[in-house]
Amino acid sequence: MKYKVKTVRGKHPRVEVVFEDETYALAGELMLAERPFLSELIKQLDRVLHNTDAPTGNFSGNAFSVYITPETCKITNDINGEEIQAPTKDVWKLTKAYQKQHDRIQH
Repeated sequence: MKYKVKTVRGKHPRVEVVFEDETYALAGELMLAERPFLSELIKQLDRVLHNTDAPTGNFSGNAFSVYITPETCKITNDINGEEIQAPTKDVWKLTKAYQKQHDRIQH
């Protein structure tokens, strides 16, 4: 999963993810839609990736749900039903990078 996290300047700057493979575009939509809850998503990803007694995890936000296993995340747009699967470690890295960039433009 190759991508670039960039800031789109304007009246209301926002962080955007551009994927080399458009298959993962839904993960970028997840970041934008659920940005107030990224800390909770990271917490759930950490729990599954770094804790042997939590084999799976769930995240549910305003418009997206994520079912997390140590290997993959199933990302679902709860509004239109669109789904993708992505490697959990990649989703974890993306979420942390997105949150870092988002926090930078908010302060």
